[in-house]
Amino acid sequence: MEEKFDQLLRQLHLRFIGKIIASFTHEIKNHLAIIKESAGLMDDMLRIGKSSENSSSQYLDIINSIVEQVDKSIGLFRFLNSFAHRMDNQFCNFHINESLEELIALMTRLANQKRISFEKSFDPELPELYNNPSLFQFVIFCYFERYIQQSGNGNSIIVTTEKMDDSVRISLSFKGDIINYEPLNDSSEIIYTIVKEKMKGEIEDKGNVVVMKISSISKKSNES
Repeated sequence: MEEKFDQLLRQLHLRFIGKIIASFTHEIKNHLAIIKESAGLMDDMLRIGKSSENSSSQYLDIINSIVEQVDKSIGLFRFLNSFAHRMDNQFCNFHINESLEELIALMTRLANQKRISFEKSFDPELPELYNNPSLFQFVIFCYFERYIQQSGNGNSIIVTTEKMDDSVRISLSFKGDIINYEPLNDSSEIIYTIVKEKMKGEIEDKGNVVVMKISSISKKSNES
């Protein structure tokens, strides 16, 4: 039974990674397209010999646009690099807020397709946790994806973190209309098993609100 669970988890986790990479590459493609368009405009201006003071201002605007797209791309690459390194070790010390920021940045394109925004309220005093950051992101991704797929346009996903003694409480609340709420089917049992058994945490899914409580696990339980 455990072997079947691990096999299904691997399949779903690979799907999760694939979705994140696909979203990232589409977003980078958009930034590169804007850079190419801006460079083409500058090339056209140079070819027709524009050199007035007004043209100088236009050149600066184009350069600033290119720099802005490069900066956005660098930010996405930084998030993707960090996302990939989450899988270096099955268990390690990590910060919940950073993990959420990273996932939200990499999922923004998927949310933008339905004009869905993320609203964040993060407790800055959270403790560092020793747990499985990659599985944590997988669980959060499943709920983000479910809401994006089942919600109408222009809604919001509210992500809140809160310190509770040595634990962290993560709340996902969905503001707006859900067109067709459905449970996560095969993923539901896996998610509960991940949170309760693999991560030694707690989770409650009320539909429009999902609440998780995550603590550090002991290294002995990790080794067992």
